[in-house]
Amino acid sequence: MKHRRHRPESVLSSLGALLGLAAALLMSSTTVGLAQPAQVPRVGTFLVAAESMADPRFQQTVILLIRHDPGGTVGLIVNQPALADANLFLPNLPEQFDGIFLGGPVSRLRPTVLLRAEAPPEGSLRVLENTYVIGLEQTLRHLTKQEQSAARFRIYLGYAGWTSWQLARELARGDWQVVPADEKALFEDDPTRLWKRLHRLAENILI
Repeated sequence: MKHRRHRPESVLSSLGALLGLAAALLMSSTTVGLAQPAQVPRVGTFLVAAESMADPRFQQTVILLIRHDPGGTVGLIVNQPALADANLFLPNLPEQFDGIFLGGPVSRLRPTVLLRAEAPPEGSLRVLENTYVIGLEQTLRHLTKQEQSAARFRIYLGYAGWTSWQLARELARGDWQVVPADEKALFEDDPTRLWKRLHRLAENILI
């Protein structure tokens, strides 16, 4: 059986064509839609409700995950300002106070604080680089220890919780999209517009 011999120039031409095609595919994958790798739920990520979310308690919500382990998941809704009077919790509001929010349907009267501070407060749990989950009393003690004018904190009433299989099922059903969380979104962006912005971002994340 005779073997066909390829000319060197034809081999090089074919190889060049393949390399060109690979480069074009790589370029298109990084530019079309600005797609990003899919995220997995973990502490310090957002759950962004899908437009198809059927549960009225979570429609158009953004939830910051503050616990995620085999025992379950806990998060705080961060884009629903509350109409409650903050003076019920803090008669003398410190200057670092930055609002009160509806954190979720579980334990509505239980306040949880997200504190943005340069130094980690005692008894706190870090969720982002300079953001900590902490109790209200611990927050006030931390703020009175030293000058903390740059610190900011928000109070969240209640929380959202899932067992491990519940959240996995809801993610598989498409109820949520997972996106990276950041402190600007938590403390600087308009919370009433946060869902719309992050929902657009979520559409560009590959599943």
